[in-house]
This record gives sequence, structure tokens and C-alpha cells, in this order.
Amino acid sequence: MVITVAISTIVMASLMAMMLFSVKTFKAIGNYGELNQTSRYTLDMMNRDFQNAAKVVAGNSSSVTLTNNDGDGFSYSYNSNATTLTRYFTNLSGSVETKVLLTNCDAFSFNFYTRVPTNNIPANLPTNACGPFFIPVGSDITETKLINVDWKCSRTIQGAKANTESVQTAQIAIRN
Repeated sequence: MVITVAISTIVMASLMAMMLFSVKTFKAIGNYGELNQTSRYTLDMMNRDFQNAAKVVAGNSSSVTLTNNDGDGFSYSYNSNATTLTRYFTNLSGSVETKVLLTNCDAFSFNFYTRVPTNNIPANLPTNACGPFFIPVGSDITETKLINVDWKCSRTIQGAKANTESVQTAQIAIRN
């Protein structure tokens, strides 16, 4: 009888450990799927907004404000305390739509570039150049023609940050 109880206890403990491992794995897979979905949606929104922008009005490493040809304004702002990226859309009548696009965003940055004049490509590009045709914007942010955006979001599994994180980088050209 004692041997049967001991074997049953070992089998139950093994099944319980396997079940806990399976739950953690399923949660991680769900996190990866959700991170991928929100990152793709955010990148689609940025791509549409940036490519249709007439100009960059203001920008720094954590926010950018743009206008389109219709006079509508939109901005993206990263809040490092709340770890969120929020999109603000302001139409001509002044009403503002706010949408939080990313949550649990551990790192985020915008970088702004302008076109290199084709008749004056420098022999030694700056180390922070974005290829041979784009260099960092100087003091006039309205000269921006390419925006580089980087972010890293993560999720927790059973209250602890695990290996579920998503790193995204994109370079989006302003077409207008």
C-alpha cells in the first residue's frame, strides 16, 4: 500500500509539473501572437500616416507631430512612465481622437533624416547616416524626409518578464 501511494504521488507530481510547463508555454505563445499583432497594426498606422504627411511639424526621440495636405494633424507620443505609445489625430474642426497603440513598451525612439542632395553626396557620410541618401536632420525638423522608428515591447508570464518580447525597427519615407 505504501509503495502504491509513493508511486501515485510521483506520477501526480510529474503530471502537475508537465501541466504547469504546458500552461507557461501556451501563455508565451499567446504573448508572441499578441505582440506581433499589435506591432503590425502600429506599424501599419505609422506607415500610412507618415507616408501621407505633408511635413513634420515637431519631433524628438519620443514624439513626432505631422500634418497632411488636408490640414489634419496627427502625432505619436511615447510615455516612458506608462510604457505606452499613443496616437493623437486632430481634424480641422479641432476634435481629437486618442488611441493607445502599444502597451508595456520598454524602449522607443524616433530618429529623423533628410535627403542628401544628389549633386553633393559627401565622401564620408556621418556615422549616424541612414544609408547613402539620408543624413540626420539638423536644426530644422521640417526638412525630415525619412523617420526611423524603433521599439521593444514585452509581456509577463505569471508576473515575471520572460522571453516574450518583440523588437521592431522601420524606416518610413515621407512621400510629399
